[in-house]
Amino acid sequence: MFASERSRPRPGVQTAGAHMGCWGPVLPLLAAILLLTVLMPPAKAQTGVSQLDQLCSERETNVAYKACLRRYFIGVDRELNRVWKQVIAAIRRNDYLEPKLRKKWERRLREAQRNWVRFKEIDCNDAVGYEWWGGSGAGSAISFCLIRHTILRTENLKERYISNR
Repeated sequence: MFASERSRPRPGVQTAGAHMGCWGPVLPLLAAILLLTVLMPPAKAQTGVSQLDQLCSERETNVAYKACLRRYFIGVDRELNRVWKQVIAAIRRNDYLEPKLRKKWERRLREAQRNWVRFKEIDCNDAVGYEWWGGSGAGSAISFCLIRHTILRTENLKERYISNR
């Protein structure tokens, strides 16, 4: 491909920022909020969204907003790691399975968790990235996806291994 061909827009594809007018700086935020509204289930995960909205919505620059999203993701990831330790402890103190089966259960759950992490990373970093290809909201959409998956996985593990025990 020649350099001159790379700079030409593809037919029928609008370049990022074209015809946005005064909505340009606000559009990534609105798109991310819409994405969360559509993708987030109600109830527990909604709490995380409202906290995120309170923490990050007043950031004045895109850089500050993305930094806020990153800090929020670090927090929900820490919570997942805290819950994960409780899950492993719950399996280990289980008294209705013999030790050999408890070890197999833990091994299989660890394998499932590794596969979940791989899914989350591919879904958010790749699939969502392509959905937002060339758009200024891609970074925020990826962050929201990571946050959403992490909150949902944390709630799932709590319900299965901690709340019911």
